[in-house]
Amino acid sequence: SSVEPWAILVLRSGIAFLFIVYLVKILLLKEIAIQKTILYLPLLLFIALVVFQILPLGESFIRLISPNTPPVFETLAEHLNTKPAYRISLNFFETRSALIEFSFYALVFFLVINNIKNFRQINAILGTLVVLGFAISLFGLIQKFIPGNKIYWLQDVPSGAIPFGPFVNYDHFGGYINMLIPIGIGFLLTYIEHSKKVLVGFMTVLMGTAMMLSRSRGAVLSFAGALVLLIVIILIMRKNFEERIILPTILKIAAVVCFVFVFIYWVDWVYFIGRMKTIGLEQNFFRPRIDVYRDSIAIVRKFATFGVGFGNFKTIFPAYQNHHNHLFWKH
Repeated sequence: SSVEPWAILVLRSGIAFLFIVYLVKILLLKEIAIQKTILYLPLLLFIALVVFQILPLGESFIRLISPNTPPVFETLAEHLNTKPAYRISLNFFETRSALIEFSFYALVFFLVINNIKNFRQINAILGTLVVLGFAISLFGLIQKFIPGNKIYWLQDVPSGAIPFGPFVNYDHFGGYINMLIPIGIGFLLTYIEHSKKVLVGFMTVLMGTAMMLSRSRGAVLSFAGALVLLIVIILIMRKNFEERIILPTILKIAAVVCFVFVFIYWVDWVYFIGRMKTIGLEQNFFRPRIDVYRDSIAIVRKFATFGVGFGNFKTIFPAYQNHHNHLFWKH
């Protein structure tokens, strides 16, 4: 939910601090032990691609590898009365900003890979994520039923925005919590103590309730699809498991879903049903998305090889936008 400049600064400063701590630890131990994994390769290749996109490559080379890019720069240069800058990225600053953001996320991945090395540490991180998801969900539900449209009742949000918890966009909360609910379900399927299962089960149910009451219909559909896929995978792979654990596993998943609906019925069943009905009735759910996909196909065809620069969808899309021209699409 870090979309404000100050929040992004805090996030990046925290990541940089952790990396400095990691470097200090290396200096004190006087040994460099970097975990080897093939997962570094796609990260490095993607970063290399984005760096390539912002390099000034010259007119002839750009025309060779991306023939439709130079005319964009030339048209822009004509209007601004400047010389065209021939590179893949149509907006150097947007791509650079997106690259910096991605690099910080890659740094988090690096720190986790090289510091989390046993199941105890993994369980500690996963448990922390479940507790954090529970806390944010609880806060979001409390905020939902208390008047006001501010984050933490202090931070104003853009006009028309409907926050949920600390998220300025309820769809962002839905996507975030959908990544944490499976962790809670995973704990329920392990051999942890019964008392801990009850606690984790309660947290998972509350996260599911918050997700379904957050207004995010896409999150609800994704959650339902993921549950169906999970059960199908369990049934397909049942030969690899003992027969006695298949039925309890499915029952545990079903119990989480049932308790979620019990919570929703208790909290605001009418609102939930009314919101879900709009999926089939409201053109605003599917129509804009399908139209955006259609308009975007032309961009893919014209800049198929190297694209238009990381983070530049909002730069190029207006030129190909044939529907919903009153709306601005960032991604």
